[in-house]
Amino acid sequence: MRLTPPPGAPSSLRTVPLLLLLWSGVAVAQDQPAQQPPPQPQQPAQQQQQPAQQQQPAQQQAAPAPPAEDEEDLEDDELAGEVPMVMPEFGKVVGPPRRVRHRWVWDNITAGRVNPLGATNRFNTGYRLQIWDRPGDLFEQSFFYLGYTSELTPAFYQMGGKISIQPLAILNLSASYEYHGTFGIFDNTRSFKSPAEEHDDDTLEATRNRDYGTQGSVLTLGALLQAKVWRIAARSHFQAYRYNLNLRDGDDVFYNKTLDIMVDDGNWALTNDADLIFFTDFGLKIAARYTLTHAFYSEGLKPGAEENTPTHRVGPAFVQTIYTDREGARWNEVSIVLLAQWWVKHRYRTGENVHQGIPYALLALVQRGDFYP
Repeated sequence: MRLTPPPGAPSSLRTVPLLLLLWSGVAVAQDQPAQQPPPQPQQPAQQQQQPAQQQQPAQQQAAPAPPAEDEEDLEDDELAGEVPMVMPEFGKVVGPPRRVRHRWVWDNITAGRVNPLGATNRFNTGYRLQIWDRPGDLFEQSFFYLGYTSELTPAFYQMGGKISIQPLAILNLSASYEYHGTFGIFDNTRSFKSPAEEHDDDTLEATRNRDYGTQGSVLTLGALLQAKVWRIAARSHFQAYRYNLNLRDGDDVFYNKTLDIMVDDGNWALTNDADLIFFTDFGLKIAARYTLTHAFYSEGLKPGAEENTPTHRVGPAFVQTIYTDREGARWNEVSIVLLAQWWVKHRYRTGENVHQGIPYALLALVQRGDFYP
């Protein structure tokens, strides 16, 4: 079998088999005169030229003959299992394939909770543009997003637009503006003249006849700061809400069941979720979450509203990913979320109306995917 250097080998390596063949040819040429009859005395000139004349045929004999077709096929099969080493170009980064830059994504959250009782289904879809085309954790998750957002519950519905930018993986900024409408059931909408009025669960249930449907808008601003080292991540998600609803004459505030707080119409309310997360190697994330909720009231509404805000709750969360697929798949991730938090400070849920041992509990199904590509 002939010696074949690997593809792309340096020219110095390619000359090694040829040198070996030349060396073997010289050896054969030197042995050949010993096997020939002794030269005749009367031909000294021919004796001196004979080795030089025999060296050339010896070299020709040492050169391998062209292999037969079957031998060449066998040689190719034997080398097929060898993987040549390919050296990258100088300065070129070798890594995973580039992320898809243009995508149309979607996500859906279906959740139910107790203390307070509620259920929701939120759907988002929109165009997602990859900002940086560079490898590394900081850049691979950078994007600009523009899309549609909606939420449907048994008590109200929202729909509108959302814009989000994540220049680096550690920071996300977002804003959404949605139409907000209530059905007049399940405490939506329940408005009051003062935030100091009673609005515990028993009072709300006993006065359901005061619920009415209305319309308006909600502006939501968000900022997410996050970082991860090894298997531990920390994140802080801040959101600010400003509602403008058509309340009944004389009413300035309403009970917001989503935030579980009395909200001043036309003023700001905010929440902040702080998480410390541990990532396991089998798709489970274990977290501790602290949630702060606060509402701002105008000067004329502040007296007697000090007990309403802020509220605090803390507890564990578990996120189990049960299905994943490649990026770009129509349906590429499904997770189950379980959150249990105990109220640390609340006007009614720390023993005044609801026992403090009863947690705020939430169970959610989270799905996401791509419509394009």
